Amino acid sequence: MALLFRSYIGPKSEKIDINFTDLPIYRDVNFNFLLAFARDYDKQNFLTNGIFYPYWNEYHFGPNQVNDIVGKYPNVKVFASIGSHDDHFPFNPTDPKKWIENAVTSLGKIIDDYDLDGIDCPTMSRMSTWPWYQKYKQYIDYVGYQFYAEDDPTESVEEFLVQFKQISRVFDEQKLVAGFSSDKEEIKKLTPNVFFKGCQKLKAENALGGISIWSADDSKPEFENKRKA
Repeated sequence: MALLFRSYIGPKSEKIDINFTDLPIYRDVNFNFLLAFARDYDKQNFLTNGIFYPYWNEYHFGPNQVNDIVGKYPNVKVFASIGSHDDHFPFNPTDPKKWIENAVTSLGKIIDDYDLDGIDCPTMSRMSTWPWYQKYKQYIDYVGYQFYAEDDPTESVEEFLVQFKQISRVFDEQKLVAGFSSDKEEIKKLTPNVFFKGCQKLKAENALGGISIWSADDSKPEFENKRKA
């Protein structure tokens, strides 16, 4: 079974020039791009009660670019990520029933316009995710758990493996995707050495379904250095 690799892309495209093709795409890996973000806020940052708009860079991640990357790589899928990476732009329905109706319609339009494969809903807390997951898990393909968002730093591979085993008991192991951040602040809480060595051990045990990276924008210099090397 091919490993799943998911990467958020575009959240910092106003500052970092990034394209789909900046990432190395290996054909033996199931590769998911997560477009960041679609939000139910207007351009003045006022709530729109479930009417979502895409806020990623249209020039780099428009329908034509999505079509091109999926056409070139059959193992690539593209999703719309909704909300944000932090507590900005929270979901705050003024009318919950209408919010759901608006979200279904507006997100459906975004999926159709961009020919996307689905929706990603990021969350940073196991306590907020678990009840929601238990209620709707039959509709959920993957749970990308952000291990870098733990309260305390994860300082060893052994500690990371213990955390992974604990989380895999909360969520279905076959749906659990380990999340890592290359952001310069968040990387201090979970280093690449600890995360990737831990993932290698999990993969050897057939216990790892995939990994998720925040974000391609932060990782771009590393990709460029590897290409030059």
